[in-house]
Amino acid sequence: MDPGTLIGITLAFAAIFASMIMEGGSPGSMFLLPPLILVFGGTIGVAMAGGLLKDATSLPAAIKKALTSKVVPVDESVAILVRLAEEARKNGLLALEELARDIEDPFLRKGLELLVDGTDPEDLRDILEAEVASKKGGDKAAAKLFADM
Repeated sequence: MDPGTLIGITLAFAAIFASMIMEGGSPGSMFLLPPLILVFGGTIGVAMAGGLLKDATSLPAAIKKALTSKVVPVDESVAILVRLAEEARKNGLLALEELARDIEDPFLRKGLELLVDGTDPEDLRDILEAEVASKKGGDKAAAKLFADM
């Protein structure tokens, strides 16, 4: 999780609790069932009404991804690609099969596996572009659901 996410969530809750205490309220009242149902149920219901059911059912996975996914720095990705290119140049494409097992990024790993398997370059490009388009569509749907909230 990005530290900014954790800091932002903590800051938001701290501000809410501080405001409640300053006004003489009890922070425990934040966790009463009826207000929780009203806020979360109403928010999710309105977001669902503005989209498709299949997008709404993917909400838990989208929240998990938003909070836990690791963003790989560009320089790290470039270093991996340079290492793979050097290995392929020295030892041929089949040498990448061993290295592909150690790649964490599923997209890059799939591309390497298809490359090692001898997939035609045009087909490889089409397959990977289709995967990017599919992922982009799913991410846009999840982003719209969050924006509707």
